[in-house]
Order: sequence, then C-alpha cells, then structure tokens
Amino acid sequence: MISGDSGLAKVNSKWNLQPSLESRFCTLLEATKAGIFLIQGRKIYYVNSAAELLTGYTKKELLANFDFNQLIKSRTSKPPETTNLEVEYQEINIITKDGKERWLDVAMTRFDGGVYFDVQEVEVLTATDITDYKFAQLELHQALEQAQEISKIRANLVGILCHEFRTPLNVISFSNSLLKRHIDKWETDKKLIFIEHIQTAVEQINQVLDNILLLSKAESAQIIVEPQKVNIVKFCQDLITQMVIIDSNKYINFQSQGNCLDVWIDQKILKPILNNLLDNAIKYSPPSSVVDLTVSCHQEKIQFQVKDKGIGIPEIDQQRLFEPFYRGSNVDNTSGTGLGLSIVKNLVDLYGGQITMVSQVGVGTTFTLVLPSVPIFPIS
Repeated sequence: MISGDSGLAKVNSKWNLQPSLESRFCTLLEATKAGIFLIQGRKIYYVNSAAELLTGYTKKELLANFDFNQLIKSRTSKPPETTNLEVEYQEINIITKDGKERWLDVAMTRFDGGVYFDVQEVEVLTATDITDYKFAQLELHQALEQAQEISKIRANLVGILCHEFRTPLNVISFSNSLLKRHIDKWETDKKLIFIEHIQTAVEQINQVLDNILLLSKAESAQIIVEPQKVNIVKFCQDLITQMVIIDSNKYINFQSQGNCLDVWIDQKILKPILNNLLDNAIKYSPPSSVVDLTVSCHQEKIQFQVKDKGIGIPEIDQQRLFEPFYRGSNVDNTSGTGLGLSIVKNLVDLYGGQITMVSQVGVGTTFTLVLPSVPIFPIS
C-alpha cells in the first residue's frame, strides 16, 4: 500500500481505488515532470511531487483541507484544441507559498470517477510551469511598446523641428530676397528692419538646437554641478534685462526675499531653468500681462517662484508635462517644441533640487523651484 505522504493512500481509502491499479497510478503520476492535481469540488485529494515544486507547499499541506482556489491569483481560458474537445486549457497565475508569482499552463480533464472511485466526478489538472515564457512575453511586449513610443517620439520630433525651423527659415528667405532686390533703393533704416528679422530668425533656430543639445546632455548626466558664490539678485536682474532686450513685450516683476547677495549656485544650470520657466509663463499669458519672479534665499537652499496669469494647464496634461516633446492640449497654435519643461526637470534632478507646479485652466500657473545652495568642494 502507498504511504500516506504520497496522497494515494487517501485517494485509495476515500475513492476506493482498486489495489491493482494503485501502483501503476502512482508510478505514472510521480514519473511525470508536470504537476498533477486530483480535485473533487475545490478540495485537493492528490498531488504528485512536481506539484510540490510548483506551489512550494508540501503534499501534507496541500492535502490538509487545502482549497485549490487559495493558490490562484488569476486564470484565463484558452481556445480548445480541435483534436480533443474534452480537455479544457487554461493559463493560471498562482501565488506560491513564499509569495512569488508563477504562471502555469494547465490542461483540465473531468471524468466519471465511479469506475475507480466512490465519487461521481473527478478533475485532473496537469500543470506545466511557463513562468519564464510569460516573463519573456511581457518583456517582448514592453520592448515593442517602447519601440512604438520611440518611433512616435521620432516622428513627433521631425514634425516639430520641421515646423519650428520652417517659420524662421521662411523669414530669412523672404527678408533676404527683399534685401537683394531693393538694397540699392531702400534707406538704411528700412534695410535694418529686415536684417533684424533675419537675426531674430537665426536666434530662434539656434535656441531650438541649443535646447536639443542641452536636453541630451542633461539626460546623459554630462553636465557637472559647479556652484560658485553669486549675487542672485543681480543674476536675476541681468537675466530679465537680456530677455526684455530680445523682446520688449515681455513684462517680468522681480522680487527677492532674504539675503541673496552671496549664495552658492551654478549659473550655467540655473540660467536655462529660469529662462524656460519665464519664457513659458510669458508665451502662454495674455499680451502685455505681467509674470512674477520671486526668489527667497535661505541658509542652505534657494527658492524660485514663477507665477503667471495665463491659460493654465489642464489636469489631464499635468502628469506628462515634463516629458520631452509633450505639450498641453490647450496650447492651440502657440509655437513650441515641448522641450522646455523637460529640460527644466532634467536639470533640476541633476542638481538635486525639486520642482512643483500648481495650475488652473483660465487662472494661471505657478512653478516653485527649490535648489540646494551649498558649496561643493573637490575631494583632495
């Protein structure tokens, strides 16, 4: 007689398995590498050694009033095999004794147990471990999604760059054409107008190229943080002056709080951060509206706040706004590459700072930036 640990003694006593068949049954089920579960209702009445390996439970634990559904996290039916419609195929995701997930490919057969057992119906589950296959399938799916996303970003980038370059290039071409035709007829003042148009267009193209290069360097951590003592009030005033010289329609109200005369900051990182935040605030605000820039200086940190009364950012866009080339759904025909805030976020992360945003559509947006203000000394 088979020992109780194998589970077949219980099968024999419960289901009246014929002694002449018990040995053959045991040998067959124990020899297979697939996990075998014999179930009546939801109660397990027999498992082989392979089932122990699949579940992490011992036979004793599985046969001690163990509900098979306790193992199952999810299950999915598969199309029936045309050659054998009496077998039901499923993929079952189980949780093993140690809490790990494992995927099983299961063939389920139901048959009348009256021939061998004292019960009417018996379920035989033959389970094969397909965990590695499922994880490989998931990785492949993620890789395909990533490839599609990269393709989408590439197509988006091409479209954006074409749009962003076409307008200034058209300005350059048109202005150059007029100058060539009328250079001997026009007064100097009129010529200077078109020369300035060309210069502005060139600066726009350079800005796009600079943003792409800066984003690439920030994402690959090629920028080294090198803070120096800076008069942050003068730094902000100079930055605002430069922006206003380029475009006299920009109105920025600057205020400072605390001792901001000598703070440790890296100007090459701070400048593009504030430039992009202020540019965005002005771009998406009504003409001639004022943007507020406030800086608060503390002992080991410095806080910048850029506040506008512009179109605001829809809630649905706020989670993705720092992604490269992503633009809000309400920007309409306002030009832009979607690179500015991505550059800001990468530079802030590289610096070890924090940036938060509060926005309401039709009311405005406030970005709050906090950067550490401590010297970094080289290790000798």
